[in-house]
Amino acid sequence: MAYSSVMTFIILFVIKLLTGLRPHVNDEIIGLDESQHGEKAYNLHI
Repeated sequence: MAYSSVMTFIILFVIKLLTGLRPHVNDEIIGLDESQHGEKAYNLHI
């Protein structure tokens, strides 16, 4: 369990340094489906 925890921390640390763990704030506001894939997940007409 300790080995898995340490390796997970190392992998996440490297990913954070290279690309970041979260998308940009504007992408989250727009919605990740639309900003990343160019389509909407739900077509709600309210």
